Amino acid sequence: PPSAALFGVSSVPMRGLRLSLGLRGGGGDGGGDEEEDLDTDDESDEDDESEAEDDEWQAMLHSNDVAAKAAFTAAIFADVGCLLAQHARRPEAVSAICFALGTAPPDWPARPRLLSALGCVLREMPDMMPTAITVLQSAAREKPADPNSWWNLGTACYQAGRQEDAAQAYTQACTVAHDEWEGLAPILNNLGTMLLDQIQRSASPKDKDACLDAAVGALRESARREPNAACTLANLANALWASIMKPVENGERPPGGGVGSPAPAFAGMHVENAGQLLPYVTSEQVERLDEVCAVLRKTLDTVPKDWPHQDQLWMKLGVGLHAKGDFDGSAATLLDALRRTAHDPVARSYQPEWWCGVVHYMSVSLQRAKADEKSVEQAFKLALSVCPDLPEVKAEIGRSMLRLMMVDEALVQLHRSLELADEQHGRNWGGRAAVLHAVGHAYAVNSELDKAITAFRDALALEPLAASTRFLLSRALAENGETSAALTELEKAAKQGLWVSDRLMQGSAFEELKHHPRFRAIRSKMRANEAPRDNKSDNSKK
Repeated sequence: PPSAALFGVSSVPMRGLRLSLGLRGGGGDGGGDEEEDLDTDDESDEDDESEAEDDEWQAMLHSNDVAAKAAFTAAIFADVGCLLAQHARRPEAVSAICFALGTAPPDWPARPRLLSALGCVLREMPDMMPTAITVLQSAAREKPADPNSWWNLGTACYQAGRQEDAAQAYTQACTVAHDEWEGLAPILNNLGTMLLDQIQRSASPKDKDACLDAAVGALRESARREPNAACTLANLANALWASIMKPVENGERPPGGGVGSPAPAFAGMHVENAGQLLPYVTSEQVERLDEVCAVLRKTLDTVPKDWPHQDQLWMKLGVGLHAKGDFDGSAATLLDALRRTAHDPVARSYQPEWWCGVVHYMSVSLQRAKADEKSVEQAFKLALSVCPDLPEVKAEIGRSMLRLMMVDEALVQLHRSLELADEQHGRNWGGRAAVLHAVGHAYAVNSELDKAITAFRDALALEPLAASTRFLLSRALAENGETSAALTELEKAAKQGLWVSDRLMQGSAFEELKHHPRFRAIRSKMRANEAPRDNKSDNSKK
């Protein structure tokens, strides 16, 4: 709401009104919150000021100008109402402002602004939003050239979930405002946020793309005008991230990159897709990724330390650097994210997907950066010290250790994951098959083939269509000398759509089988499976 003295009442007469209302502070310069000292040593200055105000007051009381008296009275109660609103005494504020509106002459110039102030007070009161919007609409109609009236109306509509009305009001505010108007930056931020929300409700890919492009444009301009606005920077980073992911979300996967076990989808982003961003299809995506990483860095430097959405910012920056090929930077960023959780009580509320995503991309980046053994050990020591005891998180730590050939340590974490799952979810936990797949893989790397075969078979009992698990089982059986069983499992995997590169089919496991008629038939089937894989998402490839 507007501050005191906005409607034409000077500070000294208001002094007595404030004291009678139990209020302190404010003044003719815009209404600060500092307490006024009425017992200063400079009594002569105060006396002169009071005498001048008394003369003004007396002149108004004895005037025959009824309209002037009405305007003066309205101004007093308007300022009182605004002061009450500043002190969160909203019902009293509404009464004072309504009295001012009823007292003021019909052509009072401050009337539209006071209507807007009333609407702003009403929208903060329970169940009064419809009335607030009606009042703000009246204010905008009475003074359509005032961008503030449209701004207040747009914000009320946005808070009420009336997105289209909010967009129209915001657009009108931008239309009538001059280029340097202070409200343009926050309005553009709100418009960009609304457009991002609209994407979720749009059915047409073309409409989604249009909303996203418009959101990026609005948020860029808002950030240009207010370069240190934390919420705007965060919204811009999210919009840019979505624009990078757009080709992948639409099924236009870039060529290259191996597909292993499917990565989970993390809150607010698809981490599997983020890992598939290299190599890029267009130079525009490369430039946008540079931009989003720069915006994310600035956002993390700008937002308050207790800002509740930092987890996603850290995640996206780490994954973005990974996608750029800056593996050292990615690992350092994600390790920094983990360190901060040790001193952040809010981190305990982070979703399991966040912890899994950080550990996953930290380990992949360490692997790609060819980090030394000591750095890898320190990274996992940190992860184990801060990550929560959740089966999903322990499983990801185990898989990540296995990726970096810390096989014995990986087995400890994978078995701990299964124990936690039994304690927290029972035997029907949905992640059990994936963990058993990793356990079998770890035992196979350690040449403990009987244990590996048992783990793979346990995993397949839960997910019989997991072709990659069946392939690893066939390889373990072949290495264990169980030729017939190995070929049978490999045939089943091929029928399930498995495609395996020639490189992965090399080695001692299949050396004795490569001339077997059944094996050659299996390889022919796999090559047939390879043909359509570019036209669909193939999670069966090993």
